[in-house]
Amino acid sequence: MSRVEWTVSRLPKDITMIRIYDKETQYFEALWEIPEGIEYNSYLMFTEEGGILIDTGPKDSSAFMEALRSIASPSDIKAIVVNHMEPDHSGALRELLDSNKEIKVVSHPLSFKLMESFYSISPRFKLEVKDGAEMQLAGESVKFFQLPWLHWPETIVTYSKSRSALFTGDIFGAYSLPKDPLIGSMQLDPDYLWSMKKYFVNVIGAYRSNVLNAVKKLRDSNLSPEIVLPAHGSAFSGNRILEELLSLYESWATCSERGKNVIAFTSMYGFSEEVSRELIHIFEEMGLEYRIFSFTSKGREAFSDTIAAMQDAPLIVLISSTYENSTHPLMNYLVSLMEKKLCKDKNILVIGTYGWGGGVAASSLVETLTKAGFRVLGSISVRSTITSNDKLLIREALEKQLHQKAA
Repeated sequence: MSRVEWTVSRLPKDITMIRIYDKETQYFEALWEIPEGIEYNSYLMFTEEGGILIDTGPKDSSAFMEALRSIASPSDIKAIVVNHMEPDHSGALRELLDSNKEIKVVSHPLSFKLMESFYSISPRFKLEVKDGAEMQLAGESVKFFQLPWLHWPETIVTYSKSRSALFTGDIFGAYSLPKDPLIGSMQLDPDYLWSMKKYFVNVIGAYRSNVLNAVKKLRDSNLSPEIVLPAHGSAFSGNRILEELLSLYESWATCSERGKNVIAFTSMYGFSEEVSRELIHIFEEMGLEYRIFSFTSKGREAFSDTIAAMQDAPLIVLISSTYENSTHPLMNYLVSLMEKKLCKDKNILVIGTYGWGGGVAASSLVETLTKAGFRVLGSISVRSTITSNDKLLIREALEKQLHQKAA
């Protein structure tokens, strides 16, 4: 990361937020397209004994230490809590400890093994925290909860009792570079909610059962923080803000929300695209809302957006062209993401286009989706140009879906 901007924001409860803006990363985790950018947050609290840091900043960037030195000397830091060892949050740990070897490092037991393997460091003063551990840390009363696989096995969250503040790492994070460092209860505009949901599906979607376990654990803890502070995106404030956020995650983990249907297609020479246009015509005649994602010779949509839109889709229509006597590779890739990231209660209609060799694109997709546990409503194979009979079959399949939904 060669050019990184940062800001320092003063939040309620005497918490300072360090925000590092990443406008250069095009593919988060070398996978997810994020033209909206992303920010990395760390937090600083001061007690009578000194400073307590929550996480650092991204690897290969000097931004975190520059930002920290603008508000405090590293010599003033007494402890750092590492909620999550992923290098976008622990990347400045080595430089911080080089500046002050007396800092106590507090984290999950696994984190210290990762520190050694990632950065060849073994802190002089370290504390491995157990689930539910409570302690005085540099004069601050804190409690820790282990929430494994949200989205790494060593994930913890940290609660400051005196400040009524919950530091959550990647949990409740979002893509984008939001203007406001802190947003109030029930002030989540649709664009920011989409950034949160997209992040959830992309990064945490594979661990839905773990999300539900975490939701239960935090509810059972009876915590009622007045401020919740994730490591990406804005922080949140409000009397019931944790419950609001937990309810969001619970609904996303169970796919209980219902949004627009999704049409996704690959097309090399326009035949699948022609099918998609006819499908749109039928959708509109039937009053079905939809979003469409195309992967063609002239351009392609972001997989990050496509898979996120599928999160709430009652019906997904996949249209694949045939490539080397099989499903198009981009469609195979999309389906592999669906298998890992989505709930399996999705209704899917498969349409394949071909020139010769029969409907192998459709049959191969049906086999893969069925093995993955999705509900395949049926498959239709179109020999290049769509015919009136093909249109009739598509309409009948959609009407059948509507009838089953009504019933």
